[in-house]
Amino acid sequence: MLEDSLIYNEPPDWHIPVRQSLGAVLLEAGRPLEAETIYWQDLKWNRENGWSLYGLMRSLRAQGKMEEAAAIEKRFQKAWTRTDVTLTSSRLMENTARTAATIASMPASAATGQE
Repeated sequence: MLEDSLIYNEPPDWHIPVRQSLGAVLLEAGRPLEAETIYWQDLKWNRENGWSLYGLMRSLRAQGKMEEAAAIEKRFQKAWTRTDVTLTSSRLMENTARTAATIASMPASAATGQE
């Protein structure tokens, strides 16, 4: 994957891991086995990443691998304990509408961080 050849930088040159989006698209296309492979690859690069664990859990469930999915769900719950976002996908774009609605309901000063 092209992303793998990027030089390490802080902050990273590419902020959203490509495999999380690819896995989500594969799941939407009804290709959970391929999605599973992609999520496992991403977890090698981004260990215990909640987004990838969530996608992996969904791909395993879609294949009927319920015991494996339950084990991954425990890892996801541990990784996601201190967040205030409820995932519906492993890619950020799926959660954009909810984030936009949350920001829209905030006072302008809170949304921008300015007083």
